Amino acid sequence: MFSNSIAQSSTTTLSVDELTILINDILDVHTVNRILRNDVTLTKLKLSYKKITDAQFQVLMRLLANNTKITTLDVSGNNLSTESAKLLALNPTLQHLDLSRNAIDEDGACLLAGNHKLLSLNLNSNNPYYLEHSQKYRTTSHTIEAQCSTLKAQNLKKIGDKAAKAFALNKTLQYLDVSCNDIGTDGVIELAGNNTLKSLNIHSNHMISLSAVIALAINKTLRYLSVNNISPEGVEMLAATRTLEYLNVNSNSINRQVLVTLAANESIKSLDVSDCKIDDDGVSILARNQTFKELIIACNNMGPKGAKSLAENSIIKNLDISWNKIGDNGMVPLAASATLDTLCADMTGLGIASLNALRVNRSIKGLSIASNDIDDVGAEIISGNQVIEKLIIHDNKITNTGAEYLAGNKIFRDLDVGANEIKDDGAKKIAANSFLKKVDMSANKIGKEGLIALLANKKFKRLFCVSNDMEIDVFDLNALTRNKTLRKLNITCTIRNDSIKKLVLDSIAKNRAFYYSLLPTAIVFNQLAHNNDKYHHVFRNYVFFWIMAWVFEMENLSNEMIANVEKVSVSCRRIYAKKADALLFSQSVSSNSWVDASEKTVSLKK
Repeated sequence: MFSNSIAQSSTTTLSVDELTILINDILDVHTVNRILRNDVTLTKLKLSYKKITDAQFQVLMRLLANNTKITTLDVSGNNLSTESAKLLALNPTLQHLDLSRNAIDEDGACLLAGNHKLLSLNLNSNNPYYLEHSQKYRTTSHTIEAQCSTLKAQNLKKIGDKAAKAFALNKTLQYLDVSCNDIGTDGVIELAGNNTLKSLNIHSNHMISLSAVIALAINKTLRYLSVNNISPEGVEMLAATRTLEYLNVNSNSINRQVLVTLAANESIKSLDVSDCKIDDDGVSILARNQTFKELIIACNNMGPKGAKSLAENSIIKNLDISWNKIGDNGMVPLAASATLDTLCADMTGLGIASLNALRVNRSIKGLSIASNDIDDVGAEIISGNQVIEKLIIHDNKITNTGAEYLAGNKIFRDLDVGANEIKDDGAKKIAANSFLKKVDMSANKIGKEGLIALLANKKFKRLFCVSNDMEIDVFDLNALTRNKTLRKLNITCTIRNDSIKKLVLDSIAKNRAFYYSLLPTAIVFNQLAHNNDKYHHVFRNYVFFWIMAWVFEMENLSNEMIANVEKVSVSCRRIYAKKADALLFSQSVSSNSWVDASEKTVSLKK
């Protein structure tokens, strides 16, 4: 609880009722106190996917009015419109702002462009109709129609060329993300004329002309550029630049001449050419480059020959070859690399020979080998590696036996064994490991006993157990409050009793150690899975909760669930892409829901 004196301790003159709104829905008492005290150690505030409305945000901004220490604010995935953008445009303290996946329209973006204190701004996937979409499965059709009519009557426009021109005039912004909006050629040309931007993400906007690409190519300050919807000639123009250090041109059309130009580039350190239909010969050309530190070449037409050519490159440190038909013939040479730090090899058809080669590798510290039909024998082999710190072995065929082998490794610090066939005994073995810091056991067959064992581990900092066979009752709740070392918890349980559901939330609230917890996020979906055998195999995988929610227009899709799935989609995009295609992309779900493939490799290094 808090007293009137707390509310009066700031010249924001917030009432106790207003503070109560914030504390109940957005912040905890401790954080509110730190904000009011102008705590010098509180410089970042993360409030993503909190269902924050414009009215609540107005109260929040009044709370922050006299705080001069918070310079980074993340309010992504909320219900904020241009009304909130108006307040942020006038804020004199914030330097880094994430407003992605909100409902900011073009006028709101123009207002934000007038804030000359901001150094970085993320406006990815903003849409003035976002509020309608976010509420679609929690409201009646009558409410939807009324809301949609109101929005259309306001003639709101998505972020486009007008906003791009406004940002072009801002001379303090260094990092701008306006991907997945409505920017076209004119807007890109204007943005390219900004000589203070270092990083620009305009991926997934409109098709842009060669003249716009030329304008980007001659910009001398950009170091990071992400763009698609350009011609092969446009990609070649960018490949010839000598100032870019990171270039993301995934999902473009790339020919041999483009690859030759990229191979000759001496400035690019990180290149993403995933989903560009590159074959073995093309990969061999890229492998000649001697400056790439990171190469993301997932979802192409590479085979063993291309993998062998990459194995001869001693410069690349981080490599993503996922979703290519490489097999043991290509993987064994790569596994012998003495220079790779991270390797993503999901769905590459690797077998026992590849795993044996990876077992003795002494350079790779981050390895992802999801969706390769790895069984307990494979788990035993890879668990013998004494260098790997982060292992993603998601979506394979590992049972309790394989889990025991993996649990015996004392080097792993981050282990993802989600979407396997592990039950309580396997969970207990992993729970007994005192070296792991992060564990993901989602989409297995873990019950109450396994969960309690995992919660009893005093070393875990993050635990994810989404979509298992758990059913919590009142006698299990102590396990949620006793653990004081977990900082990030995400589990899903079947809770059929509303009173117990409330006790679960209370238990989470009492544990002050958690800064991120999503426990009852998919109760409705789990119950539906248990009651509908026809779709049970689909619901076992929590990525499919999102897909099925759209396809069958389910209700009660919470923002927490959206946040969870979008987080998961970063690491599962290619693992489930083929399975999801028939369901997802045949429906009215925007491809904006999926994150750029480059984020997968980046996540391995964290």
